[in-house]
Formats: sequence, structure tokens, C-alpha cells
Amino acid sequence: MLYGGLGGGNLIILAARPSVGKTTIALQMAQKAAKDGKKATVYSLEMTAKELVQRLIVGTQLVSTYEIVSRQVNWEKYEDAVSMAVSENLRINDKAKSLDEICTKIMLDAQTGKTDVAFVDYLGLIRFYNRRMTQAQIIGEITARLKTVAKECNIPIVLL
Repeated sequence: MLYGGLGGGNLIILAARPSVGKTTIALQMAQKAAKDGKKATVYSLEMTAKELVQRLIVGTQLVSTYEIVSRQVNWEKYEDAVSMAVSENLRINDKAKSLDEICTKIMLDAQTGKTDVAFVDYLGLIRFYNRRMTQAQIIGEITARLKTVAKECNIPIVLL
């Protein structure tokens, strides 16, 4: 469906209404890239790294969110789920919040070989202050900057 994968230098925008699974799809894409030997980084402005890892673990279908929250976990299954969900090629950054921080971190990670594909979750929470710009202009500026970073680093960036 993606004609061979996500190409370097591309900015891919994954858009949908709230609560329909954008984060889940992006996590699955990052997880697949990591399993295929690519170094994937998820820059999350919405959720903590702990929450995202929990989603990955639950995504294995070996344990449920209810089991984790109620602490009624079969620990053997949990360990299997963790080993399936977590990869040394998949990193989560929940610290960067502004456009400058995100762009700088992506560029540094790409230049040092720490990421081959970046996922940014999500556009609406990226801090970008300019009182003279409309919301549409701000979105245009954010996407233009991320596209420039994708091109300069020759990596795909998926923006939710």
C-alpha cells in the first residue's frame, strides 16, 4: 500500500478525527520499522513513554489493559508481551514539546544514526508561538519546517 515503504525526505501526514487510532497506527508502523531493522523514534507530545509502551504491550494481545491496571497479570505472558513489543530499534521521546526542540532532536538523532524514521504525535500540541499568525499559517509553518528536516536528513517523518 505504501509502494515499497516510507521514502527518505518525505513528510507523511496521518490525519483523522480524535480517538480513531492514529497513535495506534503510528506505533504499529514504528514497531514494524524497528523489527525490519530500521531505527524508529516516536516523538510524543500527547502521551508519556510509559503509556506508549503499555499500548505496545497490550497490542500483542497477550495481556489486556484491565489486567495491567488491576494488577491481575500472568507474568509469563507479560514478559512475552514485553519481548514482542519492545525493541532496541524503537525509541520514544516524550520530552520535546516545541517545534524547535522536535526539529533539533530529529536532526541530531538522524545525524548520529539513532533514527531512520521519525513519528511526531501530534501536530495540534506542537508549541509554536507567533501572535501575528493565524492557526492555518502556524500549521503551514510547522509542516514546512518538518518537511525541510525530512529532506535535510533524508528520512521519512510521519506527522499525526
